[in-house]
Amino acid sequence: RSFEERDRRVRVLSQENRGVSSARNRGIRESRGEWLMFVDADDEISPDLPSLADRAGEWDLLLFDFTEGPLPPSGGAPAETLYEGGALLGLLERTLVPRPLPEGGTVNFTSVCGRAYRRALLEQWSIAFDEALFYGEDRLFNLEYLSRAGSCAHISAAVYRYEYHGDSVSHRYHEGFLSNHARLAERMKTLLEERGLFPALEGAYASCVLSHMASLLTYLIF
Repeated sequence: RSFEERDRRVRVLSQENRGVSSARNRGIRESRGEWLMFVDADDEISPDLPSLADRAGEWDLLLFDFTEGPLPPSGGAPAETLYEGGALLGLLERTLVPRPLPEGGTVNFTSVCGRAYRRALLEQWSIAFDEALFYGEDRLFNLEYLSRAGSCAHISAAVYRYEYHGDSVSHRYHEGFLSNHARLAERMKTLLEERGLFPALEGAYASCVLSHMASLLTYLIF
């Protein structure tokens, strides 16, 4: 709030705790800028991140690298790799079955952090987080956004530091996992079918669902 008092660009929004998806949806509705980014409270971003997004071209999505260690010093022009057309299908597949981009890279496909979304695209297609989900809501959001995006750029700069927590929601058992995973699987399949993408991504979808089932069984047994 002290920043809000000193800088008119800063606005602090408060609401009763209704979960992370509700808070993010409020942020989307209240946002005014061209790009929209999500930063978790205990993570850190490089001062370079906003300027890298500001210098971006007419792409719909920007992907940045993660680090769990200290953020590297500023400087230099990072490499940019553009994905359009059929190449976007590979990013959708990675969202269902995460693997590095590029090989050995650190882009996180299961999170909405470390990337920048065009607010106009979110508004055009009314893309929002499913507030009934407490796990996997980021993956569903990314699937829907990518299915609408016309282009994406990977900017190879580690500008987002992720703080790992072993006791986070994704690493502990919750009695609502079964119903959550069932809803997530149904929402993902419906989305892919509506966008005409299911035939091309059926194998990746099945792998994603089986992975969730295996995790659920592990939680239930142990």
